[in-house]
Amino acid sequence: MKSLYPNPNERYPLVDSEAFKQQGRGHPMFGKPVNGFDLFHGTKKDAVPSIMQNGFDDHFFNPKGYFGAGAYFADDPALSMSFVDSSPSHMFVCNVALGTTNDEHYNTPRTTALGTDFRPPHGVDSIKGRITYSGILRQAEYIVYRYGQCKATYLLRFDH
Repeated sequence: MKSLYPNPNERYPLVDSEAFKQQGRGHPMFGKPVNGFDLFHGTKKDAVPSIMQNGFDDHFFNPKGYFGAGAYFADDPALSMSFVDSSPSHMFVCNVALGTTNDEHYNTPRTTALGTDFRPPHGVDSIKGRITYSGILRQAEYIVYRYGQCKATYLLRFDH
């Protein structure tokens, strides 16, 4: 995984500041190190128009994720492929501002995911989550929890 910028703090905010002013929000990463990366986000085709129009809006985050209600990304496109529809499939390449990251591990089987009650610890902006299925450690997922921490830069559409 390669950092987006030699000095990522020069590339902030990722989301146009006018959008934040119109919504009455302050940028979630103001005054913090960006720690920006290009990551993949696989999604169902029904979600593509909303992401393209609204970005990754925290009002629409899936509350049933293993690491709580957030936007999930991967540095390995193979992991993101597990979340796409059958052909044609859609995957975004996104600029993601991870900020301060905390490592979390989730062992299965468990009856439920960590769910909507899970929040990163105070002062942490994102989670690097790892899940173990039947003793096999899966690739890392990167989860952000606030609007403005990610921006779709490319939409990949492909058949498989």
